[in-house]
Amino acid sequence: MADAATEKRAPIVLIILGFLGYAVAGFAMAGPKGPALAMGIAGVSVLIGVPLMLLAAYATAAITQQSFGELNSALLKLTAIYLFAGALGTIPWLGWLLSLIALYALLVWLFELELPYAIAFMIVLWVVRFLVTIMVLMIFR
Repeated sequence: MADAATEKRAPIVLIILGFLGYAVAGFAMAGPKGPALAMGIAGVSVLIGVPLMLLAAYATAAITQQSFGELNSALLKLTAIYLFAGALGTIPWLGWLLSLIALYALLVWLFELELPYAIAFMIVLWVVRFLVTIMVLMIFR
């Protein structure tokens, strides 16, 4: 049974940390104007990526017979996972590894997924994030 920490508090903190991570990455790459630009791009990415992640969650749930919970809770958690893991991915050199570890840990913690289901969903999420990155790059080109 999920408690208040995994249903609301932790996802909200992760969303805030994710946006802050993007702001830091933006500042590191573009100076004082970078944080606003990076957080704007992250926001557009969330608007595209999270609905796709939700569809992926329902597809994964149908295949694996798992539940991702109620819609509002699932959306909040998916947004938190998307932003936080993505922000970790901006860290030079090891960002991809930190992002992968965070993605797995957050799926297991927030959705209480078992290892094979978490890995299956991670693969689907990686494909979604890759496609969203391409779309966002095309938008801001």
